[in-house]
Amino acid sequence: MSQTVKTHKLAVTAILSAAAAILMFLSFPMPFLIPSFVKMDFSELPALLAAFSLGPVSGVAVCLVKNVINVFFSTTGGVGELCNFLLGVCLVVPAGLIYRAKRTRGGALAGALLGSAAMAVCSVPINYFISYPFYTSFMPLDTIIGMYQDLIPSVDGLLACLVIFNAPFTLLKGLLDIVENRLVGMKDRGVYETPGGTILYHAHEALEMITIDKDTAHMKTKLAVDFADLVYNGKWFTPLREALSAFADKTQEHVTGTVKLKLYKGNIINAG
Repeated sequence: MSQTVKTHKLAVTAILSAAAAILMFLSFPMPFLIPSFVKMDFSELPALLAAFSLGPVSGVAVCLVKNVINVFFSTTGGVGELCNFLLGVCLVVPAGLIYRAKRTRGGALAGALLGSAAMAVCSVPINYFISYPFYTSFMPLDTIIGMYQDLIPSVDGLLACLVIFNAPFTLLKGLLDIVENRLVGMKDRGVYETPGGTILYHAHEALEMITIDKDTAHMKTKLAVDFADLVYNGKWFTPLREALSAFADKTQEHVTGTVKLKLYKGNIINAG
């Protein structure tokens, strides 16, 4: 792996970590589903994006960094952040590994679903052995169970509470990170009306007419459609996108010069 690629991966991981930390700050209770001390947030989404685009290690790194940042503002002495990190790992590692083996929209969906299920299942032992023993140090267990019984009076015992409430809630949290029905919902909307971009495009097209041979220009036009589909579906960090970019870079080695254009009543005219 080249130094440029390593730097790029590090920069992207840092950006996604910052986004995850902010989203973790924006957690909110859902008291109609689960006691209010258990909160919903979408901080696993950037970690999931990192796992898909850069690999499981980057996904785990995002989970780690966001919790290290939040631990300075923690009200749980870092125990909540530890559990959040462990659950995040349960989500991003299976998702990233499956997508690495099958780089398709179906592979991404299967990975995210399996990761969400793994996170939900693991939430029971993680909460039972780590989170709630800490909570009971300043809140009686009967009080905690009573908060669950306010929602479903028949629930009895901590394990039952975790299975009936926390596991489905954690599964919901994972599923909500799967945005829309595309590859994790990550799209490049862009700006559909760009006068400046249109002018630059016409100028560049004029240069290519005299610097690129016919066959290369024809292939470039065909691959441009595939490139646009990749970007629209959020597949920027993929080997195919990198290969197409390498082809485009090669075609541009001799595309240089000065172009004069005239703008008249919404038209762009090549003036030499």
